[in-house]
Amino acid sequence: MKLTTQDLQRYKGGQLEVRNEGEDYLYRGEIAAVEVTEGKPVPGFPSDNCGDLNITLKWVAKMEDGGEWNVSDRLDYSASLLIYNVSDAEEGRLFLLSPISGEAVTLFPQGGSTLDPSRIVGLNISE
Repeated sequence: MKLTTQDLQRYKGGQLEVRNEGEDYLYRGEIAAVEVTEGKPVPGFPSDNCGDLNITLKWVAKMEDGGEWNVSDRLDYSASLLIYNVSDAEEGRLFLLSPISGEAVTLFPQGGSTLDPSRIVGLNISE
């Protein structure tokens, strides 16, 4: 599946979830900007799949032991599309899975599944 910056604009204002059960992390954040950059062609792979997915987040929270969400200062996310399988999911979501890293990434459109920012310890959102 080819991703383009234009196609991904529907996720702006939605949320990103990044999960890796093997390394025991779960992050959630609100998408402020999203783009796909063109990568260098790699032999054996379609050139459409050689770029990067880059997301800037308004805020990010990390799930801690005990089920508490704590604010994180990491406001960017990047993934090489070369190592992710991309597919559409239900309710307008986009799902990326890397069999190499074990990371699962879900982009939720605005109005989709959300983590309520008021549940995040240490988050101060100034509007």
